[in-house]
Amino acid sequence: AYRSCGQLSFGLQIMEAIGNIKFASVNEKLR
Repeated sequence: AYRSCGQLSFGLQIMEAIGNIKFASVNEKLR
């Protein structure tokens, strides 16, 4: 259970990082 929880939080961190990258690219396009 602990391992799966760690993988879940790691996956959420990756999704958040991808979201930040997409958000930054959108900001660059809007300028």
